[in-house]
Amino acid sequence: MASKKNEKIYVLGGKRFSAPTYKIIQSFGRVIGLESYAYKLKDQDVLKINGVLSAIPGTNFVNVMSLICSNEEKKCQLFTDDKHLIYRDEMHFTQEGARFVAGKFVSLLNEKIPEPKD
Repeated sequence: MASKKNEKIYVLGGKRFSAPTYKIIQSFGRVIGLESYAYKLKDQDVLKINGVLSAIPGTNFVNVMSLICSNEEKKCQLFTDDKHLIYRDEMHFTQEGARFVAGKFVSLLNEKIPEPKD
């Protein structure tokens, strides 16, 4: 694959929970506090791998997990803003979830990539 000097390489990190989201919801048994409970169930192996990926020189790492999880609030969204599940299991997005996360990803890219100057 030919490399071009001005191209940016983006490395996308993993986005896995330790259990399917329906089991997270069932085991917690209520909606209030669910996002904090889900935060505790982020897959630790994926977090370690993301740490390694983020250290690759010359790349722009995108932590996909951070698009739905806030380390500041210690919460992970399991539902889109219009109440659709984001994940269909522990790591695969639903169609609605994929659209939701893609929107967040595009917003992130727009923040990082300046508009071309005329």
